[in-house]
Amino acid sequence: LAAAYALGVRRPEVLGLRADLYRYLGDPPRALADLNEALKEAPDSLDLLALRAQLHRQQWRLSLAQEDVDRALALDPTHVSSLLVKANLFAARGEGEMGLLIIHKLTTKHPERADVWSTRAALLGQMRKHALAELDVERALELDPKRGEAYTVRAAIHIDRQENALAKAAVERGLEVDPGSAELWTNLGVVRMREGDFLAAIKALERALEIHPMRSLAFANRGFAYQRLGRNQEALRDFKQALKLLGPNNPKRKPILAALGEVEQEARLDATARDPEAALDEAVRLRQQGRPDLALAIVERVLRGHPASPRANYTQGNLLVLMGRNREALEPLTRAVESDPTRREHFNDRGLAYQSLGDQGRALEDFDRVVKGWPEFARGWSNRAISRRKAGDTRGALEDCNQALQLDPNYVNGIVNRANIYLELKEFELAEQDCDRALELLEHVPVYGLRGMIRQQRDNLAGAKADYERFLELAPPNDPRRPRIQRLLEQLKGR
Repeated sequence: LAAAYALGVRRPEVLGLRADLYRYLGDPPRALADLNEALKEAPDSLDLLALRAQLHRQQWRLSLAQEDVDRALALDPTHVSSLLVKANLFAARGEGEMGLLIIHKLTTKHPERADVWSTRAALLGQMRKHALAELDVERALELDPKRGEAYTVRAAIHIDRQENALAKAAVERGLEVDPGSAELWTNLGVVRMREGDFLAAIKALERALEIHPMRSLAFANRGFAYQRLGRNQEALRDFKQALKLLGPNNPKRKPILAALGEVEQEARLDATARDPEAALDEAVRLRQQGRPDLALAIVERVLRGHPASPRANYTQGNLLVLMGRNREALEPLTRAVESDPTRREHFNDRGLAYQSLGDQGRALEDFDRVVKGWPEFARGWSNRAISRRKAGDTRGALEDCNQALQLDPNYVNGIVNRANIYLELKEFELAEQDCDRALELLEHVPVYGLRGMIRQQRDNLAGAKADYERFLELAPPNDPRRPRIQRLLEQLKGR
């Protein structure tokens, strides 16, 4: 090229040829630098604009690619290379059918061009129309046996069909003729993974990312390889980068998200071997974040190495109660009580498990221990009140609720418990006052249903209707109270 320039070939043409070589050899920065310089001197060169658009598309800079394509087609609406890039841009944005419309016309007007056939083969392959794609691959290779894109499509078809040996042959042949193809290096990484050679897969995918640093599938597949090797932190990094590049609505996110969840769990579980206390702290944080299943997996890993740990046993029981698995919770909570009877939460949570199972006798034994040992604990009095009411001791339950609220006047659960007791005692005015107070402190959705029933008893039908409607507006679809509230509302409307 230097000799050609010395012999008088125009500088933009030389720079364009060198840029294409850099692209072919997998050096996008140098290719882009040459194209930018060439377009300063020849801003209306269609071939240079199409080549830069192709480079931008390969690096997922879709808006920049679109700008170059639009500029080229404004100068010449029939420019084939620009139309091919435009078709690929449609496909990149999930509009493959629009891309096919463009290329169908080109196959009629320019059947002699291998790039037209290989581009259509690629789009058909992405749409899983493999038989049609194979026909176009054959046509492209008849016209140009060294067409790397055609081998990329052929390899992708074989990978999709689980034909690993044929995929490997297509990839290796493709890399002989186009060593700068990020797609072929990515396909090679997939082939190596299926062979079980994860280190070789990572090496191939690293080469793909050198060429195309924004290639989401290379990050995703390298993440899968790291995951299989147990290198969780590297897998996490690659999965997160792949998801970032794919955007929020891409269907390819689903398997990556599933793998990301698995790796996150394994990474947290790995921490248990190093520091059980830190692992339990992490389990508590996950519980607070609404992920009790992952928290439970961490605690179970801790218990394998430390089966007598009072904290680990209590945390396991606490999580099981939270998840509604009360019978399973009894065993670890009993171990926690026996190994450390100095902690009120051990008795309290076991009492909650018995309470939910309907064993109010044993629940009251645990809550008795709580209120006698820790009389300042408002929640213990409130929990005992629930079991006393369920056991038929309504007046005793009221005394416990009053004690809980004397200790903590803003304890919402205690206020709601007392409202339920007043309702049972037909003290409707006091019950409604407690509901009003609870809703002032916190918009606790079940309270709307409770207050609606109280208002209905007081013949405040408009207020009851408003509360029932508010409950149904806020309660989740699977709330077990919804059918009853719906029936009560329908009865009011009937009246």
